[in-house]
Amino acid sequence: MLFGVQLSNFKPSSNIKFDHEDFDTVSALLRMSTKYCVEHIRRDILRGMSVIWPKTLGGWEFREAEATGPTGVYKPRAMYPHPV
Repeated sequence: MLFGVQLSNFKPSSNIKFDHEDFDTVSALLRMSTKYCVEHIRRDILRGMSVIWPKTLGGWEFREAEATGPTGVYKPRAMYPHPV
C-alpha cells in the first residue's frame, strides 16, 4: 500500500526528462502507472511522449528533420528515446 501512496503523489512532468537517457525510467513509470491505475501519471507520460513520438505526419517530419544533422546524417538515437 505504501508504494501506491508514493506513486500517486509522484509528478513525472517535474522529475524526468523525455529523452534518450531516461527511456528506461519513462517506460517503467508508464507500465507501473497503467498496472496500478494511476491515471494522472499515465496521462503526463503519454503527453510527454507524444512530443517525441508525434501522431501526425507533419509532426513526424519535423521530428525527423531535427534528427538530421547539417551534413545530412540521420541520427535519431542520439536525440530521441528508443527501446532498442
